[in-house]
Amino acid sequence: MKRISEEEKIFIESNRRYSDHSLKYPWKKILKNRSLLALLVAFSTSQCANYFFLAWGQIYLRDAKHFSGNEIKWTYFIGYSLAAIACFFSGHLCDWLIKIKGIRFGRRSLGFTILAVTGLAMLTQPLASNHMIISLLFITGIAVYSSIGIPSYGTCVDIGGSRAATVSGIMNFCGQFTAFLFVLFFGKIVDALGFAVPVYLLAVALLTGSLLWFFVDPSKPLVVHEKANPVLNQLEPA
Repeated sequence: MKRISEEEKIFIESNRRYSDHSLKYPWKKILKNRSLLALLVAFSTSQCANYFFLAWGQIYLRDAKHFSGNEIKWTYFIGYSLAAIACFFSGHLCDWLIKIKGIRFGRRSLGFTILAVTGLAMLTQPLASNHMIISLLFITGIAVYSSIGIPSYGTCVDIGGSRAATVSGIMNFCGQFTAFLFVLFFGKIVDALGFAVPVYLLAVALLTGSLLWFFVDPSKPLVVHEKANPVLNQLEPA
């Protein structure tokens, strides 16, 4: 803007979120970062759940739990309807947690809770025979796991700095590639051992992913020479 004052220009430049796009990114060092590696694995487990619900969930309910087509339809309709609502409110919840407890607690607690609840839902439903209980557990898993993008992509912005889009791309690639392999091997395991074993493996993976969130530190950017976000510094309690 032509009429912007020099004082305002300095204020904007000194307080903007990212400061320098020209410095080289030390990718070898970054890809060994414990926080990023934990995030990649945790997000990958969530995408395995995503692909399970999309690719195998209906087959599992029909062949392993003997659900009717109408029961499957309503389970998925209610599950994904609640997922849309959950995504909206979990975003507000994450902001609220960050405001009162800091960026580290806000992201970690939400990421942990989402994967832990989804994992427990997957762990318990193979043991159930009542269709209502199985449906409720499925609905819970679908509705809860769908919010994992909020703490995950939020953390990519927190730690990625001016390379937030690249970090998000790395995380998403790892998640989709892992989930693709999971879907392929899921069918092989079903052929050999039945449906229960791969579902239990998915549950264990999700619970492991939930624990990995305790190693994710959104308050520490991947590149120390990039300017820290003053907003995050203010939100992090002493």
